Amino acid sequence: MTVTIQPNINTKKQQNCVSQLSLYGFEDSNNLLKVQEPRKRRMVNKTKIKKSQQLNGIDKSNIIENTSSRSAILAKKRAAAVREQKRKTKEMEMKKENQLRENKNNKPKNNERIHCDICDTTFRNNLSFAVHSRKHSTNGRYSCHMCAYSNASKYNIEMHICAHEGKTKYKCEICNKAFTSNKHAVEHKYFHTGEKPFQCEVCGKNFMFSWFLASHRRTTHWEIVTGTPLVKYDCTICDKHYTSHSGLRHHRLTQHNKDDVDLSVLCDICGKRLSSKQKLNFHRRIHTGYKPHTCTYCSKSFTKKEQLKEHERVHTGEKPFTCKHCGKGFTQRSPLKIHVRTHTGERPYICRLCNKGFISKGVMDTHMKSCDGVCDAAK
Repeated sequence: MTVTIQPNINTKKQQNCVSQLSLYGFEDSNNLLKVQEPRKRRMVNKTKIKKSQQLNGIDKSNIIENTSSRSAILAKKRAAAVREQKRKTKEMEMKKENQLRENKNNKPKNNERIHCDICDTTFRNNLSFAVHSRKHSTNGRYSCHMCAYSNASKYNIEMHICAHEGKTKYKCEICNKAFTSNKHAVEHKYFHTGEKPFQCEVCGKNFMFSWFLASHRRTTHWEIVTGTPLVKYDCTICDKHYTSHSGLRHHRLTQHNKDDVDLSVLCDICGKRLSSKQKLNFHRRIHTGYKPHTCTYCSKSFTKKEQLKEHERVHTGEKPFTCKHCGKGFTQRSPLKIHVRTHTGERPYICRLCNKGFISKGVMDTHMKSCDGVCDAAK
């Protein structure tokens, strides 16, 4: 009697084994499994490699392998992060309170009356006394009685006094300079970055401040914008043309200053006298080392954007200024002016000792170091 035992086929894997047994026999089926085993290992290894590639660039020490305790550990970390954030917030609030308390203690008292010893007049606050200081000034400037600051502009002295009293609401986020309007404070940052975001819609020229653009549109494109002719301001002494009254006034004060009004300013660091406030602002960068304009070719920095443009021509080889007499090119305008004098014979710089003329101030200064005061014709 023959007994046939039917295998209990419960899984798909067992079904595959039975089908292989029926097809190949017992020995052939074992050989096939041995051949397929390395392939399965390769598939497992590929899966491991893929997972490891996904974890590249991640700190694996922070990965919690134990899935059962992962939720509890993450909850503890979240609670610790919340406690740390609360601690930092409280610390910042305490710092702000201490700073406000110090500012309040160091704040000048602006409600005390101030007495002027010169004219025996009493003023109700610091600002009115600072404005009054101009009456006793020999150079027509306002002066601060709380420090050595002085300025010819009433607006600037008001801002300075408000800075002492902590009243300035709007400040530059870079240099902390105070302004009366938020617009001026926001646009002042372009002075540090060198950006020119305001573009003229007529000629496409860019400007650093919105009031520069308004002045440009008024002086250059007045007839296009308004449809009316622009009134020119002419100097009655030298017949030079200007597009605004302020330009003509500045020209008269600097070129034909009959009243001897002193527009120069002193550097509060080294005491050097500069002819204008704008030149003083650039001069201060010598002391601070602030050079906002950087060359894209060699990373050299400059205090003025014009200096950067002239320097970059060394790399590009551009020579936009050409002599009309000989065609020689120059990277800057000033060397061209000096070169043209070699053709025209103009000698604007005269030696005070021998009355000899020179094409540039540098050449004259070199000559005066060895000049004996005797004219060449007399020799």
